[in-house]
Amino acid sequence: MTNGTGRGGSMDWQNATRARLHLETLQDEEGGTSRVLEVKKTNYGPAGEKVRLCWEDGCFVPQNEPPAASQSAAYSAVDFAYLTCLDVATAQGRRVREHAGRGYAPRVFADMPEAQGMTMRAFKAAQERLFSTGVIHNQAEGPPSKRTHFVARKPPAKVNAEGVS
Repeated sequence: MTNGTGRGGSMDWQNATRARLHLETLQDEEGGTSRVLEVKKTNYGPAGEKVRLCWEDGCFVPQNEPPAASQSAAYSAVDFAYLTCLDVATAQGRRVREHAGRGYAPRVFADMPEAQGMTMRAFKAAQERLFSTGVIHNQAEGPPSKRTHFVARKPPAKVNAEGVS
């Protein structure tokens, strides 16, 4: 700890774990303290990534995280592009699916001109958000012995004469 590597000298457990993080305290010019969380070892990714943390409302939060409003705007842009691509694919009679394989919606959509440069990864995250909010669903078609599912927009709730859906 004294040399800043996060290693424990003779008690070195570097090779006994799959990942290792080191939390370091930093002093700023005003006399306050912040922390830096550094990836020292990871099996599936690059070591050396650093995240600067600050104390806010009783916990450490990343300093470089975009504000919630801008994150929400980015999400809505991807969600809108996903729904646009879904509408175009549906109008063309192309069935897209939730799971990886032939007709995987995020992969199909990333190749469409309506994607506006969105990546497959962004479309995958949008698909999860849209499923969880109930905007899209898996629709079944075909006989019970050979039923297949495809992604479709959820139909709007029908309102009866009393105004109750």
